[in-house]
Amino acid sequence: MKIRYFTLVLVIFAAIHAHAGSISCSTATSLVPDGRLLDFDSVQANTGNWYQFTATAGRSYSIEVRDDLDPDNSDLTVLYYGPNGTCASPAAPANASLQHTESSEPAVPASTKRVSIITCLNSAPPWGPGCSGPGGGTYWVKVQNGSTTTSHYVSIGVTETTIYGGTWNSFSPLSTTFIFQNSTSQSITYIFTMTATSGGTQTGATSGTLGAVSTGTSTVVTGTTGLSMNPSQLGIAIFAHNGPPGAIQAFEYWTNLSTSPYLIAPVPIGPLRGK
Repeated sequence: MKIRYFTLVLVIFAAIHAHAGSISCSTATSLVPDGRLLDFDSVQANTGNWYQFTATAGRSYSIEVRDDLDPDNSDLTVLYYGPNGTCASPAAPANASLQHTESSEPAVPASTKRVSIITCLNSAPPWGPGCSGPGGGTYWVKVQNGSTTTSHYVSIGVTETTIYGGTWNSFSPLSTTFIFQNSTSQSITYIFTMTATSGGTQTGATSGTLGAVSTGTSTVVTGTTGLSMNPSQLGIAIFAHNGPPGAIQAFEYWTNLSTSPYLIAPVPIGPLRGK
């Protein structure tokens, strides 16, 4: 009976060990950028596993790769590519759009790899503030195992960190104000976009850097007045940033300063797709 049980355990572990992500970019394992994890994926010795996800222009994403069993493992190297390449010749994301966030709150163990990416606003010029290339498309992640003898089990996940505002309003005497605060000890780059969906086709955008929470430069206040949005419009607002999930505390208010007392109505705002 013990021999049969031991044999069954060996078969189960052999099956687990045989499961691995694709070792070819052209058949890269697909990920859904909503925070779900691909768990216990085997990266064989001296081999690289490829993963891919589809990003939308003008959005932001956090990518996290960690070793499931060996927290101090230094064998793994993680490379990021896209969206301006192909598997035959992958292109690394621009340095300005990729930021390492391992030490940003909540900090991750030393062996964990975590980066954030902002995709540019459009697929053709003008690409948007601070951008020198197209936006959304396929991004690839390669996890390379540098050990020649030991395989590793990894978890990999992608979370969209974009913050979506409620409808903004510029119908006189109303205006809309947005407040975004960096809650971490690492500076964060952002792109904020307001797009009219009723009453016009105007788009306003701004970009900048929020300092660490301890610097006193961690907050930005903007909105229909700050971006000079035309009156009599309604629209959507999107805040993309290169911080980790949960880095930004966000607020939106509809205001009417012509009343006494002033009318200030809060509107729900936040990331929508992270699990």
